[in-house]
Amino acid sequence: IMTSRACTGALIHHVAENNLFLVKRLIDRVDMRNPDPSTRRYTSLAWAAVLGHEETFEFLLYAGHDDEHDR
Repeated sequence: IMTSRACTGALIHHVAENNLFLVKRLIDRVDMRNPDPSTRRYTSLAWAAVLGHEETFEFLLYAGHDDEHDR
């Protein structure tokens, strides 16, 4: 079983790798708005945007990444 922190790291890794299949599987296990622990503190959505991963960016956006509830 992965911890929340491990899931966050895995989510950001898979966003950076543009692995949409695994991103879809992980968003149910972790808050996708969690910033990564590096000095940049980018969220999953920010990483997708910075790296130009349009399909992953759109998926995260439509999945509720920027919704205002439960923050």
